[in-house]
Amino acid sequence: MRSLRHLLVAAPLLAFPPSALAAEDASSDGRSGHLSLGLRAGYQAPMGSAESGASQSDRAGWGPTFGGELNYGLSRYVLAGAFFDFSTFGAPSGCSSCSAQSYAGGLGVQYHLIEGTPFDPFLGFGIGYRSSRFERGATELTYGGPFARVTVAGDWYPTPVFGFGPFLDFSLGRYLTRNPGDLGNGALHSFFTAGVRIVLDPFQ
Repeated sequence: MRSLRHLLVAAPLLAFPPSALAAEDASSDGRSGHLSLGLRAGYQAPMGSAESGASQSDRAGWGPTFGGELNYGLSRYVLAGAFFDFSTFGAPSGCSSCSAQSYAGGLGVQYHLIEGTPFDPFLGFGIGYRSSRFERGATELTYGGPFARVTVAGDWYPTPVFGFGPFLDFSLGRYLTRNPGDLGNGALHSFFTAGVRIVLDPFQ
């Protein structure tokens, strides 16, 4: 009986030795050591103030935004990389001569909630620098400063190397420079973005 018990305990290990289990576990990791390229497009709303008494929404309305990111898998759940966005804004209500553009770039991390399924939800956090130019008739002001942003997104992968899905992000920052002239009393500004993204992972 003792020999039979030993055989029953050893049978799973003989069928699935630790090395085989480790290899299977490693083979299911589709992020570690992988480079992935993301492209995104959406609409963005400026909020808050460029400086005290200068509301961004009074100078710019909703507008299209386009961006890209390059990420590297640190683990099966964590990616780190760089991003860049360009946005252009139309005239808000009450200021037909107003328009604006914004450039933003920085570094970020993503935490993916699950791994190995066709749907891939994740949370992202990034820090960067933004340059925004506001035009009102012949007057043009350019602001620059740091910001932080939080992203909530989910990608669906019909194939292992291509995915797409919606995203929402919110950024909060403070301009530190203004050209021309000196920056007045500082104020917090923010941008809200909603759109879709595609992801390419050609090295799967």
